[in-house]
Amino acid sequence: ADLLYVYRPFGEIDGILAEAGRLGVGTIWREPPVGGPDADAAAWRERVEGAGFTYVEGPITDVAAEVASSR
Repeated sequence: ADLLYVYRPFGEIDGILAEAGRLGVGTIWREPPVGGPDADAAAWRERVEGAGFTYVEGPITDVAAEVASSR
């Protein structure tokens, strides 16, 4: 897998990072909670990038536009 999509709480990040490593993914895409402030955004980025993965965050429409513009 190239990309691991997650929509889980920050408390599950250790298992998510372990699974990403097991799958050999390069990028973890997290869709933030809908309709409220995202208090864990900075912590997610720090942990994911600190573990050596690329971190992408946002709703599907934003991520699709970002991927398309990078090609």
